[in-house]
Amino acid sequence: MLVCEGEKAADAAAVLMPDWVTCTTSNGSQSPGKSDLSPLAGRHVRIWPDHDEPGATYARTVRELALAAGAVSVDVLDLASLAVDPGTGEPHELPKGWDAADAVDDSWSAELVEAEARWIGDPETGPAASLDDIIPDDQEANPAKIVAPAGWSLTKSKVFQVKEKDKDNEYIPICGALWIIGRTTGPHGDWGLMLAFKDHDKQERRAAIPASRLHEDATALARELATQGLRVVPGKEKRMLEYLDAWEVDNRILSAKRLGWLEDKTGALSFVMPDRVIARDGTKEVVFQPERFSPTIKTVHSCGSIAEWNTHVAASVCEHPAMLFALCAGLAPAFLAFAEAADSFIIHFWGKTSRGKTTLGQVAASPWGCAADPNDAPSLTFVRRWNLTGNGLEGLAEAHSDMPLVLDELGAHTGGDIRPLIYQLSGGQGKTALNSAREMKEPRAWRTIAISTGELSIHARMSDPDGDGIHTRTVKGGLTHRALDVELTDIAKGAPEADREAVVSGIKTACARYYGTAGPELIRVMIERFGSAAEVRAYARDQVKAIMPTLTNEALPIETARAVRRFALICLAGEFAADHGLIPTTAENVREATRAVVSTWLVAGAETDDLRIIASVRGFIQKHEARFQPTLEPEPVPNRAGWRSKAEDLWMFTDAGLTEAAPGNDKTAVARVLRAAGYLFCNDDAKTGSLKARLSTGGAEGRQRLYAVRGDILDEKKAGCLSKTPGQPGQPGQTRAVAGSEPVQVDEMQPGQPGQDTWTGQEKPPVYSGCVQAVQVGHRAPGQAQTRVVASSVQGVQGVQAKNRDSQLFETETAYAEVDL
Repeated sequence: MLVCEGEKAADAAAVLMPDWVTCTTSNGSQSPGKSDLSPLAGRHVRIWPDHDEPGATYARTVRELALAAGAVSVDVLDLASLAVDPGTGEPHELPKGWDAADAVDDSWSAELVEAEARWIGDPETGPAASLDDIIPDDQEANPAKIVAPAGWSLTKSKVFQVKEKDKDNEYIPICGALWIIGRTTGPHGDWGLMLAFKDHDKQERRAAIPASRLHEDATALARELATQGLRVVPGKEKRMLEYLDAWEVDNRILSAKRLGWLEDKTGALSFVMPDRVIARDGTKEVVFQPERFSPTIKTVHSCGSIAEWNTHVAASVCEHPAMLFALCAGLAPAFLAFAEAADSFIIHFWGKTSRGKTTLGQVAASPWGCAADPNDAPSLTFVRRWNLTGNGLEGLAEAHSDMPLVLDELGAHTGGDIRPLIYQLSGGQGKTALNSAREMKEPRAWRTIAISTGELSIHARMSDPDGDGIHTRTVKGGLTHRALDVELTDIAKGAPEADREAVVSGIKTACARYYGTAGPELIRVMIERFGSAAEVRAYARDQVKAIMPTLTNEALPIETARAVRRFALICLAGEFAADHGLIPTTAENVREATRAVVSTWLVAGAETDDLRIIASVRGFIQKHEARFQPTLEPEPVPNRAGWRSKAEDLWMFTDAGLTEAAPGNDKTAVARVLRAAGYLFCNDDAKTGSLKARLSTGGAEGRQRLYAVRGDILDEKKAGCLSKTPGQPGQPGQTRAVAGSEPVQVDEMQPGQPGQDTWTGQEKPPVYSGCVQAVQVGHRAPGQAQTRVVASSVQGVQGVQAKNRDSQLFETETAYAEVDL
């Protein structure tokens, strides 16, 4: 803040010192004590007085009042430093009462004022920034004997810009003690600086920054360093960048843009943490140098010892299979870099509210960093929220590379369709973009396992993002096998029901007190156990191969087996930790917990793409039956999707109809799936490989090549309808339950013999929605036919021959055979 005498002077000073906020007290220089100076608290203050005795008195009074109000520093303009002609530089005596408004009239500019103005710490003692006052004679002023660049002075508490004068040099304070340890360089040639500085408690802190940060808005870096404790004089941010750029150092330090396993051509194992690197020899110097702010700088740290974490957190967690699996999932990202097809994926715990889902996220986070509930410490906890954008997800994923990314409460995401986020997260690489110079930027990259929670499954959220059941979307198999839904009922159901709430509450509290030790210890054990990345890769491959058959006895489709392999990787991490004493349980318990989760997932979430396509076609027929025009009826139906042959029980799709029936899939691929499942009728020569049948619809269109889907695809809809067992002549034949109101086929039988009803599960004929109601068969004497009509039932019909096929309906001649690939 810059304080002037009077409003006119304050307005002029705003032009000459644009980086400062100018103000004045009320009533001019007469009574500054009547003004409220509390807004100056915590600020650096400068005073531009008038060139007269009242001005000097005003400066002294305002300085005392500002310091009393809590100002960090108060400097007064030495008017003698401006007693020169701004055009020629020749000495010029200032007139009485000269102020900032007069300086504007005299053609002073902001650049000249910045270059020439000298500021005094105490107007009674004169300039405070003389070299003797700043630097004591003892060597403690600069214990490391660091030599600052020419034109700058570094003391134990400040950095000064040194301006040479004819008599005495001028020392302009820039910031707190700040220097450069070395230049950083990464595996891809990215250069940067390793900074060291003293915070407000005189503690040395370090920060690695890309060299590009020196060529951007100066206030951005100043704000970042000030947040970490470096004092930066307001208005001197640009000077601070000039100071950093002036350094020349020979020391070179290896840098990493993201956390996790360091890329090394020799295969040596090194793991980068925000504050250190874990390596076998312990001497490798690597610094974490993120491009921008990284949340893990604050959240990845430890509290307590690993013994305390085992006692207060892991011991209780390992007693409950769901929590034990979540803990293993939190450790598994350490092995992800060495797994086959090491792509990122999501484990999503979902279920009703108050089932402990957030607690599972805390458990998974506790080996690596602060595992407090995000409701209690949102800025400090390792657990993040789902309320993020695509760019935000990229930044978080890169910041959690080779560690778990815990995302709590899926319902907090308000971005609509989350399918692109799932693909983005599991892809392991961000979007390719251009910078302001239209040059291609290096995309972000990561490896992680996201531990997600929510009241709704990810599959349900992907298929119905609006939650209205109307605007549904297709969910591909690749999505459901990248985001594995695990339904929860009660995470502590192994405990007595009366104690479960206390168990979960105790674990939540412990996760906020003891954390951040098991993850680094797991890394240390891995580096000691394996000599190179190749050894870890071989171990992981063999272990996953051995674990897979024990998790399920089923012969699994390829995509399902790929998902189970991800569960096996989690099991591998848990068993490794148990075998090496990192968690208080056995490998057998870890295997059993994983097997239970896999069994739950296989029942509820292991649907393949082929099953989804079949279900989509089935659902389309059930929903749009009216859009299929009956054969032999000339009147077209609105928005026709195809035809329906009741006699042959076929649903004949047009190309557009089949595409609409399974959106997001190629119609040829859909037809192949239906043929493989036995639901597609093809009357062409099998050698042609045609997926269509040459059919006559009975209308003006004549014969057409259509996709003919058998009615058996609706078996799920028929479940529960009336069924009859085959009988001998004289007994009722088999009645097929069908969808709609088509006639029931009745086999020919000899008149005069009583029929017999066979019902499934009920004494009276049940009525099923969408099925033809049954016809009761009455008793009749020999030689006499009798039909009994039951209320609400269809009229009796005369028996017809079963051979009612229209010989013209299907064409099997090779002349009509066509190939559709």
